[in-house]
Amino acid sequence: MAIIAWLVTASIQSGEVTLASTGTNEAMLVGNLFAILGSGSICVIVSLCGNEVYDYESMKDIPLIDDVPVVDDPEASDPEFLAHSRAWINKWGWIGAFVLVVLWPMATVPWGVFSEAVYSLWCSVAFMWGWAGTIVIIILPIYEVRETIYKVVSGLLGLKPLPQVTNGTSTNDVKINKDNV
Repeated sequence: MAIIAWLVTASIQSGEVTLASTGTNEAMLVGNLFAILGSGSICVIVSLCGNEVYDYESMKDIPLIDDVPVVDDPEASDPEFLAHSRAWINKWGWIGAFVLVVLWPMATVPWGVFSEAVYSLWCSVAFMWGWAGTIVIIILPIYEVRETIYKVVSGLLGLKPLPQVTNGTSTNDVKINKDNV
């Protein structure tokens, strides 16, 4: 559908389908819009036609393979806790989206057309947001599983594994008591 719209637009605009006509901004825009909006529309229509109501409670009946609970903290799977967490996420998600999509751009309206200095500042702020997002999305999860990554890499390379820490003491620590001194 999107390819047809792209090629038809190129043909209507220039009278022929060539590399130059398919590379125009308008032809590519129409093709991309049909691809994005068309697939979204198909998903929504098919979902609404199916009209299935899934009972998520049935997921609790799925047996665990190794009898290890999925959630370590039973309070974290409490329906009241989950409802409160969902409300908090929705509240702050909508507030954050409103601030970033509406308020932040509206704050720049009085500035009019950006001067070079203001545009540089704007780009710097966007660049810092990008780096902050990169750190949060990519680096923090890697930092969180750094011990597992080290174990895997040390196992592959035959390096000495890190000492295991149990209850705040390493298994390699020498325990000294009064009888041994």
